[in-house]
Amino acid sequence: MPRALAAVLITTLVVGVPTSTFAQRRRCRANRPAPQRYCPPTEHRPVQPESDRDQPAPAPSIDDSQQAPQQPDAPSNDFQQVNPPQQAQPTFNSSQPTTAASSAQSLAPNSIGDFFGTGQSQFTILGSPFTGPNAAASGGNVGRQKLGENVSPIPRDRVFVNYSFFNNVPITATGTNVNRFTPGFEKTFQDGNMSIEFRAPFASTADSTFFANGNVQQDQFEWGDLTMFLKALLYNNDEIALSGGVGFSFPTHDPFVVLDSGGLALIKVDNNAIHAMPFLAALWTPNDQLFVQTYAQFDTDLNGNTVYVDNGGGPFNAGRIQDQTYGFFSLIAGYWVYQNPCGRIQGIAPVVEVHFNRSLSNADAVSQGGTGVSGGDDTLSVTNATVGVNVFLHDNLQMQAGYGFPLAGADDQFDGEFRISLNWLFGKSGNLYSNR
Repeated sequence: MPRALAAVLITTLVVGVPTSTFAQRRRCRANRPAPQRYCPPTEHRPVQPESDRDQPAPAPSIDDSQQAPQQPDAPSNDFQQVNPPQQAQPTFNSSQPTTAASSAQSLAPNSIGDFFGTGQSQFTILGSPFTGPNAAASGGNVGRQKLGENVSPIPRDRVFVNYSFFNNVPITATGTNVNRFTPGFEKTFQDGNMSIEFRAPFASTADSTFFANGNVQQDQFEWGDLTMFLKALLYNNDEIALSGGVGFSFPTHDPFVVLDSGGLALIKVDNNAIHAMPFLAALWTPNDQLFVQTYAQFDTDLNGNTVYVDNGGGPFNAGRIQDQTYGFFSLIAGYWVYQNPCGRIQGIAPVVEVHFNRSLSNADAVSQGGTGVSGGDDTLSVTNATVGVNVFLHDNLQMQAGYGFPLAGADDQFDGEFRISLNWLFGKSGNLYSNR
């Protein structure tokens, strides 16, 4: 537990200090005009009304009593325009959104999310079964990462941290509570039309080493799987944005180890699996208040985890256990009930989310001499709902809070969950109201 608190403190300092420092800047950009071409007034020409700016300037009057000085060797003209109008070239603020998104799309907040991503499986020691965590699942006892959690279909420049509290997660025989933290960042490239995102989850959760009688230490610090997503904007107009890409999770969580009462390792499941997660995402913003997002994603184990068993003759390679393939679909709808681009609180938007999660293949299992492990239930189907609120602060700070709960399915992965996320937008994603 002290290691978990230390990790939380480090994450808070790394993310919170620059965020709070930048948030102290309070400037109103709501009335900044959009860049345009126009003829600015000069010293010798009065300002023309807006309606007359497109008309040609009148010819200057000529006084016969005065002679205009002529330049040497310059040809004379009966009508010579004095100080011809100049056109200012448009300038663009680097903090404005690129063509990758309109203002309404840029302001649409991220999804909140719902998923833990693993549950129970059956272990067997010399024919005697007992319940343990799903050793084939991505993320271990920290839980699986999927796209539709604190993310937007629009590529963004941001630094973020997510906190999730899961109540009564069935990764042990009696269930356990999990406090998960996910710091990370997303950086755009290709003029804001593509981005790369990294997440490094960790949690206070059940230990990945436990005993054959089911006893396991709670509130232990555990790393999850490092996850990255590559995202590209595929189509964009004033109302609809469509993006797609692929994510990968890399094996950074601890292996699962089952000990006997004397501390001898009977089963060890290495963490070798790399997961590929292709996805499509869409955002619909028919006006500046309403926003709707959808996500469709698959999760496929590319290589599985190696399982070793020891029935008294030393560790033996029993083969590889493959995680199931999953499909995820999410629908999110929200509405900005308050907007004030000049205030400290610039926007408030309640949101409702529905998430459907289902396994698409049968569970795997390996054994050797009556000792082995299975990879969960053959069919997992979970529908979760999340209700929450988004708050937009200081042009560049987005905060989210929500509560998730199971709606349908017999494979609930928690009784309830609380989520809070903090996003600090920078670069071309910051100062979003400056282009409104």
